[in-house]
Amino acid sequence: MPVRQKLYNRLLKLINENNPNFILHNHQGFQELDELSQVSLIGEDLLITICIQCTDLLCHMLVLYSEHSHEFQVNLDNCINETLRLYPLTDLWVRQASNKKQRGWIASLVQLNRNGWTNPDVFFADRWNSDEHPPLLSWGFDMRRCPAKKFGTDIVKLVFETITKRDGFWIEPASNFDHERTFPFGCQVWIGYGQRSNDTLTWQFNNKLQMQIRRWIFEKIRIIDQFELN
Repeated sequence: MPVRQKLYNRLLKLINENNPNFILHNHQGFQELDELSQVSLIGEDLLITICIQCTDLLCHMLVLYSEHSHEFQVNLDNCINETLRLYPLTDLWVRQASNKKQRGWIASLVQLNRNGWTNPDVFFADRWNSDEHPPLLSWGFDMRRCPAKKFGTDIVKLVFETITKRDGFWIEPASNFDHERTFPFGCQVWIGYGQRSNDTLTWQFNNKLQMQIRRWIFEKIRIIDQFELN
């Protein structure tokens, strides 16, 4: 049985158990969905949020921590908002209007959380001490807002503090690492505890070709798995 089918069956079993600790327990809207929509919501929205979006947010925070450790220690919530502003957990969105009287909209990954902000490309956590700024668009918005936003943020905060509050923690990005909105070649940082190696300030990441090959292989595996499910 394909892995995706096993996951489907497992999620369906958990939904039918109706555990009171389940995040959507007694949620009328969720109960009204058909079986496939319920499983898709849990598997694609909640689990993907944990596995992908939370990991991305954590990596962005750790990279920024290497330069702004004081700000993170003073106000973690502000720093999370500023991280999400600079590196939103979203992609290019196109929404088609539901009728002729409504306008469609598009959200660009390039301009998102840039227009209307003062010094938009600068990390400035204190800007969140005021409400005089545009709304933050990070986990989606409107009807497409991620239902696991709070859950995902709490997980990231817990993991982040577990990593950074341990005695002797230090982090140093590779000298040739460019911090962009995505991690096409992985999060290239050196993390350690205690005494730093003498090479931490000069080390470079030299496995980009290996990462490209790995991404290509996993994309092919995903396509094969989807064909099996169909």
